[in-house]
Amino acid sequence: MEDREPLEFPVLRKLKNLKLRVYASHEQSLLVFASLIKAAPSLDRLVVQLTNLWGTIKRMRAQEVPKSPLRCLKVAELFGFSGRTVEMELATYLVKNAVMLEKVIIDPIPYRSIEWHFQNDDERLKRIQASRKCAMLLRSNFSLGNKLVFRDF
Repeated sequence: MEDREPLEFPVLRKLKNLKLRVYASHEQSLLVFASLIKAAPSLDRLVVQLTNLWGTIKRMRAQEVPKSPLRCLKVAELFGFSGRTVEMELATYLVKNAVMLEKVIIDPIPYRSIEWHFQNDDERLKRIQASRKCAMLLRSNFSLGNKLVFRDF
């Protein structure tokens, strides 16, 4: 996936649940999916399963989050959330635009990550703590309160 102009999708009126399995490196934006999400005006639940490399390098500058009301989105689940800039951009996009948002579920365990299984407990704990810190930043910046659920293991 490369940073590029938004793709155009036909209106997907009947789409209520969307699951995306995404490989996300640190320099690529997940906001390319905003046009797909926007094309589904009845979208009720979004699940994003991130497979990523847990590298410490982060993009220096975040992209501006587009404004596009998501009128029906109630639940967003982000698996493999480590708090990198690209993930914070996507989470911010969803929180700022989902008018009916009831719950944001953050799960730090990456989807299909071999690296995760080979890390020792201390490394995993550091990554979970970093993920939690960024999730709590989202909670406080957007007054999410009980709407934000962090799955801690």
